[in-house]
Amino acid sequence: MITLHDMFSCFAERNTKHSDDSGVDFEIIKDQITDILRYQARMEDRIKKWRTEAKKGSLGKKFDIPLYKPETWMKESADMNSSENSSGALKSIFTDFTRPLPFTGSL
Repeated sequence: MITLHDMFSCFAERNTKHSDDSGVDFEIIKDQITDILRYQARMEDRIKKWRTEAKKGSLGKKFDIPLYKPETWMKESADMNSSENSSGALKSIFTDFTRPLPFTGSL
């Protein structure tokens, strides 16, 4: 069975822009992640909990989780679709996010 941690680890390995090999052993943050995943609240409050814990450093190191803004993704998509060549796509948030894809094989 492939776990969420396995998927993120694979993503980090394949997308070096988002990984500097200074990761945190999952066992260290396992309880915090379990707590967040089991947190029952409205979506906005669950998002706030993820962002707060990341900012405090509870997930191994301090970092900011950007807010998801659908309009940003939609604009990027429209810009890519209307572009005359692929040079702009290489700087897109889509390209950054999907760079390690497609995933083939096993973890």
